Order: sequence, then structure tokens, then C-alpha cells
Amino acid sequence: MNKIVLIPFFIGFLLITGCSSNLYEIANQDKTIPKTGTPGETEDPGIVDDTTIQVRAVYLAEIITNNSILPVTPVKAGESNDLIFQIENNGSDPLIITGIEADSDSFECLETLPLTVEPGGEHQFGVRVTPSEPSNYDSLLRIESNDPVTPEFEFTVSTRALNEPVYVSADVAGAGSGTYSDPYRDLSTAISKADEDGTVVINSGVYDGLFTIGKPLNLIGNFRYNGSWWVMVPEDETDGRPVLQNSTTATDNSTVHITESPLSSEMSLISLNINTPNASSTASTVLIDSQTTTSGVINIRNCNISNPDDYSNTHMQYC
Repeated sequence: MNKIVLIPFFIGFLLITGCSSNLYEIANQDKTIPKTGTPGETEDPGIVDDTTIQVRAVYLAEIITNNSILPVTPVKAGESNDLIFQIENNGSDPLIITGIEADSDSFECLETLPLTVEPGGEHQFGVRVTPSEPSNYDSLLRIESNDPVTPEFEFTVSTRALNEPVYVSADVAGAGSGTYSDPYRDLSTAISKADEDGTVVINSGVYDGLFTIGKPLNLIGNFRYNGSWWVMVPEDETDGRPVLQNSTTATDNSTVHITESPLSSEMSLISLNINTPNASSTASTVLIDSQTTTSGVINIRNCNISNPDDYSNTHMQYC
């Protein structure tokens, strides 16, 4: 008898207060979460607007954003190169990674899945790049997880494969060994140590002296080193180009002297500032001997080749 009295009373209360159309909301008022934006909108119960996954490119020392394109980094052609990444969990629940996939056959994920990253934790994994020949190699990398906001985290890895690269930076403290993480300080040393048909990657800075190239070689200046990693800079950015100069005034010295070169060889000077600021009026900035001119191919691209303004001689000389 009590139930018959209470039910009509409760329904009558709802009719008076105007809440009869919101019975579902009353029953679920602690389960819905408002969307950011239009007041009154709701999402599905249990969805939290908080990204838990964060991805870092360890080899670049930078955080990656979803759908970003990473700076181009040099790698060695014909060998395996490992790029290290790190997944971080900034949420309050375990982050479960179910997939890490690359859309290029030249890229391979070095990880056993699935894996779990606890709240506040981190996990590093490698991506192996195996370029068959010198060229650009890019891949879309997709990380699949239980992240409620970004279940598919994607970004593009960009690399440029080079033949036997040797690295040089005028900013390092020691003599160096010419590797990616320990570049030579002296450009002449880097040139002498590089293999035939190899590449010398030159950081921005000033390199003073006569640089003699007696083998097919590539000198590239549009990569920049910051003490731990190398990235490519736009070729139209002139301020960051390395400066190759010969400041001696005693003799007629060129800055770059291209000499002995085998038949069918190729040589490239790319994104360099080449000048002889204090040389005599007969100095050449790039001196190329006759053997090279008759037997080799020389590519000079995006370089600023100059002598002092009051000298009228040609900047390139063939002999």
C-alpha cells in the first residue's frame, strides 16, 4: 500500500519540476563528461579528454607531435642505422602499445609487442633504417595504443642516405674521430680520412686553410650539428652555411684545390660559402687542375664563391 502512494507522488514531483524528460540524465549524471565548446553537449560515458601518450625522438632530442614530419637526418647508405625513440605515459592509467608499424620496407621496428608503459613511465624502442643506395628514405611511422585521445599516433621519419659519410664541426672541443656523435674538428683531416666517393658533412662555422681534394668526394654543408644530432637546413638559408676560407696573404693560394681525380669520377660542393678574404689579387677561390676538368664531373650547387670585392679576377680557375 505504501508503494502505491509513493510512486504517483514521485511522478507528480517530476512533472512539477519539469524534469520528466531528463530521467536518463538524472540516472547518469555522474557518468557523462561535458565537451569543451557548446554548453550542454556530452560525450560518451568514460571518455577522458587527456592525452596520455607522448613520443620523443631521442636521436634528435626533441618531442614529436602527432602528424609531424621530422627533420631530415643523414644516415649511411648500404648499412643498418638505428634511430632511437621513446614513448612516455603522462596519464594516470597504464598505456598499452599494440602496434608500431612503418609503411616503408627500408624501415623496421625493433620491438616486441604488445608492451605496457606504466603511468609516469617511459620506454625506448629503435627503428632500423637500411638504405640500399644513396637517396632520400622516408617512412610514415604509426604507433597504435589504448590512448583515449590519440589511439593512432603518426609521424614521418625523414633520412638521407650518404656514401661513407665523415662528419666535421669547427665547434667541437677535441680533434674528434669523424663519426656522427664525435665529428672531426679539422676539415682537412676529414677530407683526407673520407673514402673515395664518400661524403664529408660540414657543420656551420669557419674553416680556414687550403683544402685539397684529390679523390672523388662530396662536400655537403646543408646539415647542422648542435652537439648531439645533425639535421638538414633549407638550401636557401645562407646564414648557417659553413665558411671555407684561406686567409693567407703570402702566396697565391686557392681555398679549394681540386686536383687528382680518376676517370668517370664525380665531385660535389653543396651549400658552402667559399672565399679567399685576404689572398693576393691573383688568388683563385676554387682551383681545378686539367686532369680533373678532362676526366671528371664537378657539381657546384648552392654555393657562394667569392674573392674580395676589389679583385676582378675569376673566382674559379682551371689550369
